Amino acid sequence: MYNQCRAFIGYEGLVYVPDDEDEAFCKKFIECENHAIVEFLTSEKSLSVCISEMKEKYINTYDEISEMGFKGILYASRLLRNLESLTFLGDISITIKDFVRQQ
Repeated sequence: MYNQCRAFIGYEGLVYVPDDEDEAFCKKFIECENHAIVEFLTSEKSLSVCISEMKEKYINTYDEISEMGFKGILYASRLLRNLESLTFLGDISITIKDFVRQQ
């Protein structure tokens, strides 16, 4: 890892986010993309647990939107592609406590 970065969650390659005109789908994509970091920063869960929950969020959202007709199936396939592009580097056993100074 570079510059003392302890862990990285990101994507290899391009990811897809629906246009703003597809607000409902766009919101679901953003919720999936941000799930791990939000959970990590607002709980005492390890990054590993947050990543597992993020993957589960992707799968549950995929199931949900794939039932929304043709457009839903199209977006679900793109969401699945985003899930397959996820990558994790570094120490995923860390928690937010590893970054908070004890007084």
